[in-house]
Parts: sequence; C-alpha cells; structure tokens
Amino acid sequence: MLTDLDPIIACYVKLALALDQHMPGYIDAYYGPAEWRAAAGAAGPRPLPELAQEAAKLSAAIAAAPGLAGQRRDFLAQQARAMRTSLRLLARERLPLVEAVEGLYDITPTWTDETIFAEAHRALAELLPGGGSLAERLTAKKRETEIPVARARALLPAICAELRRRTRARFPLPEEEACDVEFVAGQPWGAYNWYLGNHRSRIAINTDLPLQVVELADLLAHEGYPGHHTELAIKERRLRHELGWGEHCLALINAPSCTTLPRRSRSGRSRC
Repeated sequence: MLTDLDPIIACYVKLALALDQHMPGYIDAYYGPAEWRAAAGAAGPRPLPELAQEAAKLSAAIAAAPGLAGQRRDFLAQQARAMRTSLRLLARERLPLVEAVEGLYDITPTWTDETIFAEAHRALAELLPGGGSLAERLTAKKRETEIPVARARALLPAICAELRRRTRARFPLPEEEACDVEFVAGQPWGAYNWYLGNHRSRIAINTDLPLQVVELADLLAHEGYPGHHTELAIKERRLRHELGWGEHCLALINAPSCTTLPRRSRSGRSRC
C-alpha cells in the first residue's frame, strides 16, 4: 500500500509534489495517494530553502539506507540529485550548462562538430528537388505527404492495433493496458502521451500542426507502442505493484528517468 511507504519513498514523492507547485508540469504523471497531491495543492508553493533542506536530507537518507538494492538506490539518488538541481535553478543560481545537464539528467553533453550538420545539409540539397532555399524545398516535400485530420482519424486505429500487436510480441505488456487517441488544438507540441495510471494512457495529437501520413506510425510508436505508454505501463505493473517500489507512482520531467526514450515528437519534452 502506498500509504504505508517507507519514509524515504514518502519523502521523495511528497518533495516531487512540492516541486510541482513551483513548476507546474514537473510531475508528468501521478497515480499515487490522492490525499498527498491534495495536501501539496492546499499548501501551495513552499519556501525554496525549506525544500532544498528536505532534498539534501533525502539524498543523505538514500545513501545511508541499508535496505535499498543497488539499482534502486542509484535510481533514487540520481532522481534526488535532479530535484536538488531544479531547486538550485529555481533559486536563480547560475549553473554552467554541463553541470546543469549532468545534475538534471545524469548525462554529460558533448559538442557536435558543425561539419556534421553541414554535410547533412549538402546531402539534403542533393536529394530535394526544386529551387529556393533548402528550408523551402524541405517544406514543399513534406507538403506532399500531408493528409487531413479525417483521414488520419480513419488510419490511426489500424496503425495502433498493428503496433500494439508487434509490441506485445516483444514486451510483457499488462493484459488490461489500453490507449485512447484524441485530437486537440492550441498546444505547443505535436503529440503527447498522458499516462493515467492503471496501465492506461491518453494520447493527444495536435491538429494545429500538419499531419503527414509517413509520420503517423512513428508518432504512435513514440507515444504508445513501444514508446512512453509501454514503458510506464510495464514499470507500473512490475516496479510499483509487483515489487512494491512506491517511487514509481509518478513520472518526472527534468530528471534522469525522462531520458530513457527519444525526444518527444516536435515538442521538446521527453516523454512520447
């Protein structure tokens, strides 16, 4: 039961909920105790120094806890480190880019030589027909595969069913898992997976951006099968329910756990 969590895990979840009060959307998905989320909302944004002290105590407790398995300890330690880095940034501390990325995501960014991009531009210039700038020619080529929303709506069920079939053949999806697809407008991203808990997701597709027939399968694979929905449904069943690891009652943005899959489709956020 999540209400009987080890104090370390309760602290981790409640600290994430407190951070979400300062950064709405920091918690990408939450399916833990409703009363904890209600309490965080009622408290509102708590003082950052107070939260920073709690985060430091959490990191120390994780390091000293005798009952945490190695992989679980590493996960919690890096997630807590990301929380501490987010709090430093919220306090307007100026961090070097590499230090900030390492603290948030547990990865070290490296410089990509500009010649790689120049070579890609040359290759595109040779492949794309027509005149005008490279950007104009690429845009014109993409327009050739655009389809109306009605056509996309008709194709999606078959695409989703086939991707689900292939995913089930390779990964242990829960039997009761399911995704619903809806069309929305007025959003900054192309598509988004809202994980709802209980092995269910709602995938939203933004109709403000052009829909291309050649991208529909990739979009649904990224958001659903075998993308974010698949990842979180399996984690919820295996880690939260079977192993009892309560920290997996939520998913965070700006943390190492959100770098396990490719970047979100045209959104800049990393969760399918």
